[in-house]
Amino acid sequence: KFFIQFLSYAVLLCVYVLLSSLHRVIAGMSSVGDYTRPVDTASLQCMIMALIALSFTGGVLFLLAYHIKLVRKNMTTLEDWGDDRGSPYDLGPRDNFYAVFGHDRLRWFLPLPSALPDDGVTYRSSVSAPELGPLRDADAHV
Repeated sequence: KFFIQFLSYAVLLCVYVLLSSLHRVIAGMSSVGDYTRPVDTASLQCMIMALIALSFTGGVLFLLAYHIKLVRKNMTTLEDWGDDRGSPYDLGPRDNFYAVFGHDRLRWFLPLPSALPDDGVTYRSSVSAPELGPLRDADAHV
């Protein structure tokens, strides 16, 4: 939950920086062919800042979309990259979202812990226990 909130806030910040520097970028682009005016270093700096903000926005937005996909499937990154069996804890997109963010809509946007229905040790599953297969022994040597 907190990582997705962090990514969301980072995207909003990058979009804010991009939009706030846009007027200076447009003003700087209008004087590109005018060699009688001196170079405005503030416009040049805003152009560079806008390019950096645009690249960060794209990268962070991609990372946010990937993690939203993981929340919708109730998977970790390792489960997504591993086998294609899917997650045994996939309860559907809506219930998966509630399992991560909780039911209190105000806490979805605030960095506060959610009141989750699970105890943190056992979780609801979409399959029964025998279908999950044998558990690996943590002390077994390969």
